[in-house]
Amino acid sequence: MSGNNLEDKWVWVIVENLAGQETYYALTEETGKNLKFIPAFENQDEAEACGRLMAKRPEAEYQVQAIRLTHLAEAAARSRSDVYILDGRGRILERLTPAAG
Repeated sequence: MSGNNLEDKWVWVIVENLAGQETYYALTEETGKNLKFIPAFENQDEAEACGRLMAKRPEAEYQVQAIRLTHLAEAAARSRSDVYILDGRGRILERLTPAAG
């Protein structure tokens, strides 16, 4: 994914719907720094496979959706999160740090 035009890149994310409020599913990397990140995937199958492995709130509904990477990066910056590209097993393939703004 590195070096490609991010404007044209689409990724898949997990959207959490809790009481009618939709947000991107986010996790915290507990490495002492407690970094918040939004997991993203290069295809729908990987998003669905990894989504089955992730802890979820029983009262929420979850859905996999496609989004332009630039739009996800903007949302991540607003929520002070990074974006991690994961594979279907949850392994980190790439860490993207959105520009603050």
